[in-house]
Amino acid sequence: MRRYNRGQAIAAGGAAVLGAGGNFLYNRFVRSQQAQPQPPSYQRSMGVKAQNLARLARLPVPRGRKRKQPLKKRVQHLEKRARDEDSVLIYKVSGKDSLRPAMNTASYGFASCVSISGIESAAALARFFDPAAPGTLVTASLVTGSYSSKFRVGISCNITFKNNYQVPCVFHVAMVRPRAAVSTSPNTARTNGLTDQGAPASDSPMLNYGDSKQFRETYKTVKKMKRYVLAPGKQIVCTHRQASFLYDPSYFDTQTATYQPRARSALWIYRVQGVVGHDTVVATEEGIMPAGLDVYAMDVYSIHYNSGGAPVNTIVVSDGASTSFTTGGVVSQPVVDNQAYSIN
Repeated sequence: MRRYNRGQAIAAGGAAVLGAGGNFLYNRFVRSQQAQPQPPSYQRSMGVKAQNLARLARLPVPRGRKRKQPLKKRVQHLEKRARDEDSVLIYKVSGKDSLRPAMNTASYGFASCVSISGIESAAALARFFDPAAPGTLVTASLVTGSYSSKFRVGISCNITFKNNYQVPCVFHVAMVRPRAAVSTSPNTARTNGLTDQGAPASDSPMLNYGDSKQFRETYKTVKKMKRYVLAPGKQIVCTHRQASFLYDPSYFDTQTATYQPRARSALWIYRVQGVVGHDTVVATEEGIMPAGLDVYAMDVYSIHYNSGGAPVNTIVVSDGASTSFTTGGVVSQPVVDNQAYSIN
């Protein structure tokens, strides 16, 4: 009995020092005794084990040892070193759109955020060292593939929607991707689908993109459609960042579709209509007011590649949105068919 008490005391002391692990060992020790008494030698061994665990818990952590870096971290470090030795091309391109639905109608639009044509336009601007003339930089020849066959492409997009008119508007925006390689735009898929579904007025304010079966079968939504009511002078900005991926022209040259999942194709789709209103004289004449929306989009392509020599850094800007105003720029104005707009 003395040995049992001594073993139990040792186990209890180890449990107090070690914490949860010692408590587990101590409870196991007690349960084993309650179920079936064990010989003294077993009791002593259990108590000594608990005591040894307690001693180990009090040992200081060895210093001077470097913890092994996880494999994922090491791979990321090597990728960063490789990127630092790459040539980099930054290509910034902008575009514009304008939607002005008339009374009792809605207008639809889309803008490519990530497209194969945009990647090809950017990659064609990459500069390489000419093997025939060392030290001379020449632009890429993607047709013959004489300089480089692979690019690492990263893309960031932002698109601004602003109500520059003295009429509030109801605005919807979402991002979609093609389910398969297609050349049909979201707007074309929407109108073609509605034609097959009885041909309702495609600009009806009671319809949306999702009402078209062909659109649903062609595209999938990756950023849920959101609804905004933009007061005059208000704007919203939507952003998207595509993680870098490998672009091999030798593969995409054989693909003729405009929008391809493998090229990470992504598109903004948007819809605008006016708010509910009534005639300034006859208040019983109600309907959907006319509206207007200005759209400005900018995409930034970041392309890493091997230039065949020292790293080459290039920035190219293509501003396809900004134009000179014939009369003068305005921030807010009435729409043409609603000059007498007022708030009653």
